Amino acid sequence: AGIGKTLVFVHAVNPYGMVHYRRFNEENVDLNRNALEPKEFDYLVNERDPNVAGYVDLDAILNPREMTMPSLLYNAVILLAR
Repeated sequence: AGIGKTLVFVHAVNPYGMVHYRRFNEENVDLNRNALEPKEFDYLVNERDPNVAGYVDLDAILNPREMTMPSLLYNAVILLAR
């Protein structure tokens, strides 16, 4: 079985704007208007390395299969030691 695509909904794309009641971020960019072009989106979804930000490496510690503290700490130490 291959890995499928994942859709992530982000609640606060612009936390700076939420705090200051404005649409623009601290760099004065309106994130509602700065959308990706379709070919840029396709590249990010289909061609870019999915672990470019290292999330896959951290998945086990961020989303443990069991919630016992010893296993969480053990996984954190092993991950940080790599």
